Amino acid sequence: MSVREEILNLAAQMSGQAKDLIDASDVLGSCHLEGDDATEFLEAFAEKFCADMSTLQWEYHFKADEPPPKHRRVLPISKDGTVIPFQPITLDDLESAAVEGGWVYQYPDYEIRIFWLYRPWVWVALCVLGAGSLLTISVLAGL
Repeated sequence: MSVREEILNLAAQMSGQAKDLIDASDVLGSCHLEGDDATEFLEAFAEKFCADMSTLQWEYHFKADEPPPKHRRVLPISKDGTVIPFQPITLDDLESAAVEGGWVYQYPDYEIRIFWLYRPWVWVALCVLGAGSLLTISVLAGL
């Protein structure tokens, strides 16, 4: 059995997706693997193929948060200040990692930013503002 076939079998087994429905241009997406499911698949892949996946930068490829939020929490930002869209993990990427013994994806230069709604101080500030507004309204209503 070829390496590609073994990867497809693993993806089908872990996702419950029919092997013939897995898109080679987006393995995780076509298998509906996000969050812990995507991480568990990549860990099983690394173990099965003895591939060092430590250089994989998940924020560039998928939402690894559990449960996956509707919006991206961690944003890769290019040097011109734009958000880099997800780059799907392809069957070719996985095959290269299996054959080479590690993740060989070439990442562009970017920085990480946390989406502001997921910062705790934002929620504290919003709660304080909301409580202050309610207090102000109740005091003014009592006059």
